[in-house]
Amino acid sequence: MREFLIELNEISKDSKLKISPVGEKVVGRDGRVFNINAEEVIKATKKGGVDLMLDVDHHGGEAVGWFALNSLEVRDDGIYASLELTKKGGELVANKAYRYLSPAYVVAFENDVRVVKEFHSVGLVNHPNLLKKSLNSKEDSEEMKKENETLKKEKEELSKQVEQLKKEKEELIKEYEKKLTNTKVKNALEANAMLKKREEEALKLSGEALDSFLSVCAVEAKEIFKGSDLKDLQKNSTQITEQQKIAQSLGLENLD
Repeated sequence: MREFLIELNEISKDSKLKISPVGEKVVGRDGRVFNINAEEVIKATKKGGVDLMLDVDHHGGEAVGWFALNSLEVRDDGIYASLELTKKGGELVANKAYRYLSPAYVVAFENDVRVVKEFHSVGLVNHPNLLKKSLNSKEDSEEMKKENETLKKEKEELSKQVEQLKKEKEELIKEYEKKLTNTKVKNALEANAMLKKREEEALKLSGEALDSFLSVCAVEAKEIFKGSDLKDLQKNSTQITEQQKIAQSLGLENLD
């Protein structure tokens, strides 16, 4: 069995702790090099069927915490697990009597390389070997708080920008629809497919509503002014003419 010291992040009830680095060449401060295949280590450890004990200084005996076996997880930077401290373990950490974690591995030498086979246990220690983040570092907490505040401000700023972009998009859509309406109405008038007096009402519409209205206007214009000079008639659309009388007889007077 070999000991291998490693510092871990600040304890949180809702997060897992890093209990081991991973990689083919993990070098400690003492110069030892380990080959740690995360998947293989977790697989072998789980075969043991018991949770990983957290003891003090790797002395065994009384446990001051437990890492749930089924919580072992591989991440890009290491192996993580959930820790449940005992009352004594919680006091040791809270009082900063001990600040770091150190996994104890079962190691085999293969071609002069220390290959980690599985976890034996994890120790609560004060002599880290690799990282520099302790279990209860106040500095880490303050730094994390600052980072969270910065991220919160950035999120609020992004939200404001998104809302502004939405408003600009809505304005552009309205402007486009207005121009499209003007074009359609103008084309209808020029094609003698709509009475002049329908223009104001048509300009208030858009999309399918406008298309439906223009279709009705086209039928109206065709029936009323069939064989007539629409341009001359539209100069005085309020004057009752023979064509309008025909329209009334056809039951089209409700379109006026």
